Amino acid sequence: MEMSMAETEQRRPTSVVGPNGTILTMETLPPPDTRRWVARRKAEVVTAVRAGLMTLKEAIARQGYDPAQVLAEIGTTNAELDRLGITLDTDPGKATRTGAAKPGPQGHTVDTDSAIDSE
Repeated sequence: MEMSMAETEQRRPTSVVGPNGTILTMETLPPPDTRRWVARRKAEVVTAVRAGLMTLKEAIARQGYDPAQVLAEIGTTNAELDRLGITLDTDPGKATRTGAAKPGPQGHTVDTDSAIDSE
């Protein structure tokens, strides 16, 4: 069952603990007109998305990009990686939290180290 936008807003936390232990709110996140996206600011936005303070689309838009275009590009890149049999350690659908490849449909894993070594 899909939630309405109003229900989603009601379930969204108003604050989360940031990567350095400070409390993050929508008001304390880097502003949309930020010019220098240093590691700390990036980590705050990533934490906000992962904790549900904001959506991925909101984070993309906040940085001045078109969410539809960015997500389409990510989808195209992921499809190309799938076609080539490449598994990234950052792909939650194909890698464990430690970066190891998850078993595929027939129980096979992709050995990314040997694929890299053979190039």
